[in-house]
Amino acid sequence: MRALARVVDGALAAIQEGRCPDRAAAQSLAARVRRLALALFPDKEEAFALIYQPRLERAIRQRFPLH
Repeated sequence: MRALARVVDGALAAIQEGRCPDRAAAQSLAARVRRLALALFPDKEEAFALIYQPRLERAIRQRFPLH
């Protein structure tokens, strides 16, 4: 769990600090984090969707507003 938390924190930092050049790159990073989480914890998809997905989506929306 700690390793996953570090990966999520790293992805959030990459998005927030501008290391993702655009929305598509940030979404791709979030998708890779999700795949890693599900590979580590295959039966915890709902937990990821409730805990980490909203944080990643919020960071993407804040960094790359739609309007």
